[in-house]
Amino acid sequence: MWIFGYGSLLWRTNFPYEEKRHGYIKNYIRRFWQASLDHRGTEEMPGRVVTLIYTGNPEDKVWGTAFKVAPENISSVIEYLDYREKNGYSKQKIDFYPNTRNVSDTRSSNECDIMVPCQEDIIQVEAYIADETNDHYLGPAPPNFIARQIVQCQGISGPNLEYLTQLCATLAAITPSNQNFDPDGHLSLLTEHVKMILSLDKEGNDTTSSSFEEKGTIDDYRETAKTKNKISITSDSLEKSGIDHGFKAGCAGLVCFADWSSLSAPKPSKAS
Repeated sequence: MWIFGYGSLLWRTNFPYEEKRHGYIKNYIRRFWQASLDHRGTEEMPGRVVTLIYTGNPEDKVWGTAFKVAPENISSVIEYLDYREKNGYSKQKIDFYPNTRNVSDTRSSNECDIMVPCQEDIIQVEAYIADETNDHYLGPAPPNFIARQIVQCQGISGPNLEYLTQLCATLAAITPSNQNFDPDGHLSLLTEHVKMILSLDKEGNDTTSSSFEEKGTIDDYRETAKTKNKISITSDSLEKSGIDHGFKAGCAGLVCFADWSSLSAPKPSKAS
């Protein structure tokens, strides 16, 4: 059995596996549209984590890692993952396209930049996906709204912001340099909004009221997101705010977190 990791499983696998291969799946996009009431948020302040959204477009790719589980460990691994992903995720079978026959964990290896298009290399994997029918699905919202939620929330596994930065850094490390791990710019746009929020917060500006209510149930967040999602966010308005949402330099703008060193996320309010 193979398990596909596209979120926190990439850097916090926490189950035994025999082999892992980096690659991608088709017909899906990765989105921060699922609420986290435990790992990266609470019931009072739900965080946001990624799920897979089916598009049916074979040009859409989601990069990640497939982990091969030994037969004797399948039962215990499934039991562990079912519990870990209990808040809305369920298993689905998907075709996975490995980019190498024998994966290397280091970007310095030439092997990382070799694509292997052989049909026989396609692997059927199990992916934990949270679709829109689950109770913790938040759905789309303007990027500034999602970014504020990410900045303010934290759970038992750590700050929601750490989840975003770890995801971007890990994807940059496992994706071939001639490929784009964020082809539609979703992660890039969230990253830029987070940087702006942290910068404004550090300067003492109040950015909360325009983008994110500090507390609320999932239903509150879902309804607020629906309302705010009606706001038109254009490239012109983003450029006026000093944000370049394009991908002008491939992945470069997304993985350079060095300039975040002087910024620190504000601590979220304590739940009453």
